[in-house]
Amino acid sequence: NIHEAQFALQLYELLQRVTKLAGIKVSVGIITPYKLQLKCLHREFDVVLKSDEGKGLYIITVDAFQSQERD
Repeated sequence: NIHEAQFALQLYELLQRVTKLAGIKVSVGIITPYKLQLKCLHREFDVVLKSDEGKGLYIITVDAFQSQERD
C-alpha cells in the first residue's frame, strides 16, 4: 500500500538524520514478502536509491534477504 511505503520512507529519512547527527553510518534493509510491495517501495524510494545516501539501503523480498545482516 502506498501509504505504508510513504511511512517507511519517512522513517528512513528520520533514521538518516539522527545517525548523521551522531556521526554513525548504518545499513538498512526493508523486507517484504510480496513482489508488488517491493515495486511500490522501490517507486517511493527511487530518489534515495539513486543517491549516495541510498548506498546502504536495501529493499528486497524475504527470500532475497535470508542470510544477510542489516542494522
